[in-house]
Amino acid sequence: MELGIAGKRALICASSKGLGLGCARALAEAGANIVMNARGEEALALAAEGIRSTCEVEVTAVAADITTEEGRAQVLQAAGMSISWSPTPAGRRRASGPTGTGRISSPRWTPTC
Repeated sequence: MELGIAGKRALICASSKGLGLGCARALAEAGANIVMNARGEEALALAAEGIRSTCEVEVTAVAADITTEEGRAQVLQAAGMSISWSPTPAGRRRASGPTGTGRISSPRWTPTC
């Protein structure tokens, strides 16, 4: 099935294993260039190499903790993206629309549970 995402860039956090890795692999198989993120550098590198070996797309791996300002900056810079996040009542994050990375305040990233 053609999804129309070939050549587009996708950022997948928590993508070194489990559902995140499955999403990264599916997006790469559909032709999207992917930026993978996780805190564990070794597991992330292995996951990224596995996708590189089977998919002909650009795979960037960024080991960083996105709950820190530095980690967010690293991931967003590697992805060439800017986005802000707002906590939901359950403590999950949801996109609240595009913004410059300089306008993302720390309290908006602080876990709520």
